[in-house]
Amino acid sequence: MEKGPGSYEYPKRLEGGDVIQACIRVHLFAVSKIEEDFPEKGQRTLRWFAPTEAAEAVREPDLKNLLTKMPDEVAKLLG
Repeated sequence: MEKGPGSYEYPKRLEGGDVIQACIRVHLFAVSKIEEDFPEKGQRTLRWFAPTEAAEAVREPDLKNLLTKMPDEVAKLLG
């Protein structure tokens, strides 16, 4: 998968211990409703962050960079 401006890569450890290079595409969207029940319920913790707080909470440098740029990207969409 080709890495684009809204994507990042990181080494992902699989259940069996193997490590693969994962390419993640990140999309910006507005949330109007949150479902109470979803497939990953119990596997994931839902938390809301401001973009700068989210950038501080993640380890992947490329994701930190994307989150840091998010306010500017939202301003472009709204402006």
